[in-house]
Amino acid sequence: GLLISAVAAPALAAWHAARAEAATGRARAELRDAVVETVDGIEELALRGGEALDVPDRRSRALARREARAARAAGAAAALSLVGWGLAVTGTAVVLQRTGGISPEWAAVLLLAVVALGEPVATLPEAAIARRRAAGARSRLAALRTPRPPATQTPPESAGVTVRGLVAGWDPGRRPALRGVDLDLPPGARVAVLGPSGGGKSTLAAVLAGLLDPREGTVRRPAPTVLVGDESDHVFASTVRENLRLANPAATDPELTAALDRVGLGPWLAGLPGGLDTRLGAGGGTISGGQRRRLATARAVLAGPRLLLLDEPTEGLDEAGAAALMADLLDAAGDCTVLLFTHRTEGLDRVDATYRLSDGRLVGCDVRTPVG
Repeated sequence: GLLISAVAAPALAAWHAARAEAATGRARAELRDAVVETVDGIEELALRGGEALDVPDRRSRALARREARAARAAGAAAALSLVGWGLAVTGTAVVLQRTGGISPEWAAVLLLAVVALGEPVATLPEAAIARRRAAGARSRLAALRTPRPPATQTPPESAGVTVRGLVAGWDPGRRPALRGVDLDLPPGARVAVLGPSGGGKSTLAAVLAGLLDPREGTVRRPAPTVLVGDESDHVFASTVRENLRLANPAATDPELTAALDRVGLGPWLAGLPGGLDTRLGAGGGTISGGQRRRLATARAVLAGPRLLLLDEPTEGLDEAGAAALMADLLDAAGDCTVLLFTHRTEGLDRVDATYRLSDGRLVGCDVRTPVG
């Protein structure tokens, strides 16, 4: 009976958990994705109507079915454990009754010992399931973990930017996007890196921002370094003040207003009904793309960066809007070092030097050269 309760039942629970864990984990991830995507696109989906809003519900029901099957299997394992415990207690009582030479006191002690064993043994199936789920969680975390470079490649801080022999990429199993990149930026320099979309500009920006570790080479950069790009210009469903104070919680209202003036948002702020207390929609749904990038730059300015990275700041804007935005952003940068990553030509007349990413390396180019 104890073998059934302590060995067979936990083994059955672990075997079924191993089969169900991967599928249940995928179902949970699919449900989370559906909820996030639905919330992000709720207005567009509402206009489409039909079954567009039913995806989270369908995935929720699918997850519920998988979890119900897992619960039934766990219940069966727990029931088997209790059956084994009952057999052990009953069998011990029968054997003690038929066996002579044991005093009633010791018989009672032995029977109570078997009864007491049942409580910890009954938890073994649940422990086996938890152990299997923990192993699944470790494997999922291991799949997400980015290999870190050797300690000798830890980048020391520098007043300017110095990059030597940089090799970097997001996927360890594929050819790196950057191969042997060398770059020198003196403090206060304004440099543009040109190249088509997908050419490695965002990878270089991520390395310089500390978001991606290099595979080889050294990177020296000042601190703080701030990146302004598609992922960093998120607007939260809160007030203008709180969106800006993410960069500097101690900033006063005059400092927030000055930062908005520096990026050309002074007239916009003056026209808001609540000023700094005006609430913005989630993801910047109540402001234009250009305003969102200016707001992100104002937030970056409040952090007091020594190196400002601008990743495709004019994406999606017309030529006139892009030129005006670049003028305001570069003026707002003040004395800090600026590195601009773009495939467009607006603002290139305001930088000190330009480079082009070619075959994973930086090469010098003329500002007037069209970007292909």
